Amino acid sequence: MNALSLPEVENLRALVLENASELAEEAELLFKHKKFARTYTLAHLSSEELAKLPLLAAVGVNLVNGDTINWSQLDARLRSHSAKLKGSLFVDLLGTNTDPTTRDIQVHEQALSRIELFNELKNVSLYTGVYQDSIYKPNAAITEKLASEALTAARNRLELFSTVEAVTHGRVAELAKRESYMKLLNTLSVGRDG
Repeated sequence: MNALSLPEVENLRALVLENASELAEEAELLFKHKKFARTYTLAHLSSEELAKLPLLAAVGVNLVNGDTINWSQLDARLRSHSAKLKGSLFVDLLGTNTDPTTRDIQVHEQALSRIELFNELKNVSLYTGVYQDSIYKPNAAITEKLASEALTAARNRLELFSTVEAVTHGRVAELAKRESYMKLLNTLSVGRDG
């Protein structure tokens, strides 16, 4: 990935949110038509897409602060399914609560331990094959319940990110001066050398 300017990062953030919203909308349509496997796929991809937003917000702050950015590391994280799933789960942990309880953290750790399963289910929702010693076709393997849970998670994440992006988009320079915003972004430690 070549270096991006702050306006390019801001534009990318807007496009990521738009694409995630479209993926979720298309998942809704599929769910209404009982296409549960593909509902799961698109809901999962919407959540992965949304997980790029905190990474890009952190990069914007790094640009404002004049930090050196490791663009190849950022590119790898933006393409890594595991990194994006971890990002989605991190956002689920925080939600609108910046002081998670011990129980919240335990639930988060349990979800982190299932990242491989989430990615496997995405593949199961797309491809016919063998999973857990059984031959399957996606529509038979992905239940309405699994599709509904993935769609609900995508909707909740989209609602949260839409709210956050409405407040933060185009304000990176201003927000970079706020200690609380910086503390949150530093937990991501994304794409910065040093």
